[in-house]
Amino acid sequence: MDEMVSGSIDTEAFDAVLYMADSGYGLDDDNVLDPTGMQASECLLALIQILVKAPTTPRLYTVTRGAFIIDAVDTSTIPAQGALVGLSRVAFNEIKNL
Repeated sequence: MDEMVSGSIDTEAFDAVLYMADSGYGLDDDNVLDPTGMQASECLLALIQILVKAPTTPRLYTVTRGAFIIDAVDTSTIPAQGALVGLSRVAFNEIKNL
């Protein structure tokens, strides 16, 4: 993770960044087991830290799946996705223009 945080990107080339993580239950193609969202949260935090270091901070969009029950079809939530929502909300409130 330290290698990621020490990186930098040229943020003047784009206006926004989209972050998407898998469900954390090995349901996606990469079969990563991260049911608490710890790995996904660490990656999102590293991305936020890299973006904050940049001269211009692009807008960050975090896309989740199953973080909330929206209608009767949704039977349960995915806690790993909820962790990403929480981290994103804190970052958006603490970091100007994110």
